[in-house]
Amino acid sequence: MIEMLQVQGPLDYHRLVKATDRLKGVRETLETRETGLEELRASGRRLEEVVKEEVAIKLRAEVQAEELAFRNTQAELEQLVTKYDKAVSLWSTYNKAKEEVLLNQQLTPEEWEEKKEHLDELARLAAEISHHVGVEVLRPEVDSLSKRLKEAQEALQSIDKLQASLSTPAGQQHPQIILDAIQQSLKKPEANPTEQLVLLRDHLIALGKAEPHITGITKEGTEGVTIDEDESPDLSVLQLLQLWEKIFRETFQEYHRLSSRLVQTEESNTVLKLWQDYLTHVNQFLESEPPQHYHELSEHVQLCQVHHNVLSCQKSLVPSHKGGMDDAVVQQFNLLTNVHNETLAKIMEKQAQIQDRIKIWEKYRKDQADLLNWIKDAEVDRNKLKLHYINAKSLPKTLSLIEDLLKRLNDGEEMEKELNLKLSEILKFCDDNLKNTLCVEHSSITHRLTNLQAALLTWKDYLIRVKEGLNNYEGQMNKIQSAMKEIQTSLKEESESPIILIPHSQLEERKQKLEKVSKSVEGLTGEIRMLEDLRDKLKDSLSPTEVKLMSQRCWLISQQQCDLSHQLAMAILAIEDRLQLAILFDKRLERLLSWAGAVDARLERMTSQGFADAGQALRRLETEIQAETTLRKREVDWLNKTGEELLAVEERGSKRANQLESDLTKLKEIWGSVLSNTDARAAKLRAIIQGISDLDAQIEELRVWLLEIETKLSNPIVIKYASKEHIDQILKEHDDVQTEIEKQSTKIGDVLNLCELLLSDCNSCHISLDNEGINLAMANLEKRWKMICINSAERKSAILGLWTKIQQLMKRAQEQRIWLEEINKELNEQEILLEKKCYIQNVSEISQDFANLENEVKQGINDRLVPLDSMYRHLLREYTLPEEVAGLPEELCERADFLLKRISENAEKSASRASQLERFTRAQARA
Repeated sequence: MIEMLQVQGPLDYHRLVKATDRLKGVRETLETRETGLEELRASGRRLEEVVKEEVAIKLRAEVQAEELAFRNTQAELEQLVTKYDKAVSLWSTYNKAKEEVLLNQQLTPEEWEEKKEHLDELARLAAEISHHVGVEVLRPEVDSLSKRLKEAQEALQSIDKLQASLSTPAGQQHPQIILDAIQQSLKKPEANPTEQLVLLRDHLIALGKAEPHITGITKEGTEGVTIDEDESPDLSVLQLLQLWEKIFRETFQEYHRLSSRLVQTEESNTVLKLWQDYLTHVNQFLESEPPQHYHELSEHVQLCQVHHNVLSCQKSLVPSHKGGMDDAVVQQFNLLTNVHNETLAKIMEKQAQIQDRIKIWEKYRKDQADLLNWIKDAEVDRNKLKLHYINAKSLPKTLSLIEDLLKRLNDGEEMEKELNLKLSEILKFCDDNLKNTLCVEHSSITHRLTNLQAALLTWKDYLIRVKEGLNNYEGQMNKIQSAMKEIQTSLKEESESPIILIPHSQLEERKQKLEKVSKSVEGLTGEIRMLEDLRDKLKDSLSPTEVKLMSQRCWLISQQQCDLSHQLAMAILAIEDRLQLAILFDKRLERLLSWAGAVDARLERMTSQGFADAGQALRRLETEIQAETTLRKREVDWLNKTGEELLAVEERGSKRANQLESDLTKLKEIWGSVLSNTDARAAKLRAIIQGISDLDAQIEELRVWLLEIETKLSNPIVIKYASKEHIDQILKEHDDVQTEIEKQSTKIGDVLNLCELLLSDCNSCHISLDNEGINLAMANLEKRWKMICINSAERKSAILGLWTKIQQLMKRAQEQRIWLEEINKELNEQEILLEKKCYIQNVSEISQDFANLENEVKQGINDRLVPLDSMYRHLLREYTLPEEVAGLPEELCERADFLLKRISENAEKSASRASQLERFTRAQARA
């Protein structure tokens, strides 16, 4: 009942409140029905008074079982109501706490931590609610909030990472600081043009190195979260990029202006020296190994572009002024020009080489990001799958989704292979540390992909096994149901024609058919056990609702099997009864015909014996034959009735029908002959037999009654109260017994007369009976009757005598109580005389008075109390005395002993004084 009252399926707060109200209503209804339990107990007590002891014990046990079941149900219901009330309270607290976990992008990290603590509290409340209601609730909602909190924290971490990327890294300066420094240097007044030109060239290189950082920050800013101007005083990324372009353009213009001015001022040596130094620096840069990291490659590309622009600018300025130069300068200029051209070519080659590597890196990073996003999406799709407490209806859909994910994994594997190929290209120009880092990174991605595939395959195999188990379960269920349907069809066909209407020749065939069907039903036990095993294998995988439904179906199948087994057993038993009925009819008919032939032979022998002793023998044999005939009468009736029933279902003209008609005709003829030969001769004997039967019944009834009366008369006389009313009540009860005895006197006389009459008839008919037993029964009955009458009179006399003795006992006890009071009063007076008025002249007199009083008390105890105690003990041995009489002699004896003790003490005291007086008198005489 409690399982039916529990909430099943999806659960929310309002449904839980309604379920709690409903349970409270059921509890109130159960409390109102406690009166029915009291009525059940009262009815059980009334029934126990009128049924046998063993039935009463069984009835009492059933009532106790029902009461225990009621109390258990009431306790379980109260516990369930308490749990649901607690769950409602917790759910209300949960709703209030959930409002505090609303997420907001403007929260600080400390507030995010507080939200996380609130979320832990929500998880705890959800677990307690699930424990109280017995159903998993609120867990998906808590998981969703946890996921949102995690995503928000990840976004916060990405913002922190972006802000950290904008801060100054170790060993480098922030691009904004570099730009500010270059911008300030451009505003300074010109000093040495050569140094200023070198400085501007360094600024251009620095700007070239800073461009990749600014570009990378720009990409991260567009892909991630932008920085709010109110939160950071730095310039935005876009403004930073615009500032870089402006400063680079101004620096390059300044560099071009200074280079032109140096050429115009004919400082050729200085220009060539700067040009040579710069070419040497560029060649050293070009001869160095290309970097391995992506950001360093971007810096090198920008540096190559800056070097190319600077060299192009210098070459456009120098050639127009060769006319006024020395030969050495011209030769040096030509040499530098060749080196310049070679350097430009190397720069282009270097830039092309680096750009190829950058493209490889970009493709690798793009493919890696695509693969990670793909894995993340696949993991999200996997997490959306319902893989715990599976619903049978959603199982195909879940398998289909897993199949789709596995098919999509082929794309992921292709992406991983392509990424691996690109990684192989990158590893060709990487050192060991970078190789290890990239390999570990790629290995982690591969492991994620492999783990995802393994998890999906594992879940797929698991779900396939569950599906196979469900299919096996349904197949087994359908198999059992189809078998039961066939069996039910067979039973229905068999039940359409009643068994009592089927001829004897077809019963055996139908029995064999039903036994075969019964074996099929018994064979279903193994199938049902297999079905239960399949259910047990699935109960840890499916939802509780599905498992409950499967258990109910298994139970129903088991009940159907039991019902079919019972129906088949009853049908087979009915057919066997019908077959046994036909066999029994033949056997009993044969036995009856044999007995009838023996009776005829015995009658013929007795008839042929003559009439001297034939009367006595005939009466004896007729009595025997009549007794047998009486016993056979029911058998003949049964044979006639059964033969008619068997004949009614047989086809007319069949062998079995002709045989039955012949047997019935023969039975009627023979039975009529037996009756006609014995009825006339056995009438007197039947009367005597009936008389003996009646006598036995009456004697047995009288024996029971005599035993009951004897038991009542032999019960001890119990007097609870020493009052006339109680004695009258006991006498009234005895008078009722006496009245019952007098009522039975007539019946006893009739029985005695019947015994005498029966003995007279038997003697007159020369029938040998147990005369000694009948005479002994009569004598015993008469003797017990006389003893009952005597005992009744004696009991009444005993009651009256007992009352007289009790009155005498109480009267004598009262007399002794008065006597003891007088003795006590006299003793008090003597004590007063001893204490206050004792003079020298009367000491001996007082001592003598105490001695006389002591002798009087002792004599009174012997003459008064000892006979009273003897009388009391005599009555106590034979009767149960009332409470007010019990203990009287002991009380009086105790009082007498107490008085005797006081007298002895006073006598000793007075004797002591008398002795002192005597010593004083002697001393005075001597003096």
